[in-house]
Parts: sequence; C-alpha cells; structure tokens
Amino acid sequence: MSKKSDLTRERLLDAAGRVASREGYGAFTLEAVAAEAGTSKGGLLYHYASKELLIAGMVERMTHKFETARVEAMALDPAPWRLDTLLRARNVRRSRGGSRGGVLSHCCHRT
Repeated sequence: MSKKSDLTRERLLDAAGRVASREGYGAFTLEAVAAEAGTSKGGLLYHYASKELLIAGMVERMTHKFETARVEAMALDPAPWRLDTLLRARNVRRSRGGSRGGVLSHCCHRT
C-alpha cells in the first residue's frame, strides 16, 4: 500500500477508536466513524470493506501496540512480572482444556 493509504487507514483507526471510546461498541457504526474521520462512508469502505474488518484492524493495531510495549518492558527488566511466562502458561493450560480463568487465576491456583 502507498504511504498515503497507510496514513488514511491510521486516521480511520484513530477515528474508530474515538467513536468506540465515546459511544461504546453497541452504538459503533461505520457512519459515525466516517463522520469522525471527516470522510464519506464510501471512503471508509474503500479501506475497510465491513464493520468487522474495521474492528479487526483495530484489534490488530492494539495487539501490535501491546506486543511492542511488552517487548520493550521485558528488555528493560524481565524479572518482576515475567509476563511472557504467565501468558505462555495460560495458553498451555487452555490448550489442555484447563481453567478458563485469567492469568491471575492460573498464577494463584496450582493444579
């Protein structure tokens, strides 16, 4: 994709985030996102062909930001939380059909 297209997609994701934060996902519409971004619904649909793809783009961006922050934090001081170990342990437990609880559930309840 072109640099301009990438910038437009980022602007649309920013607008989608603002709409979702302000209105909640129940009231999240493509029309509201387009208006927030200052573009037409057609312009939005050119970059994200559906509401589901727009939300997937939001999730992908959040996941990327989280992973970047996690790697940077682990590089500074990997010992205190061992987040990567906790997350791996949780995923192993889930894959074995274990507890559906969160990370803290896994840490606090040994089997």
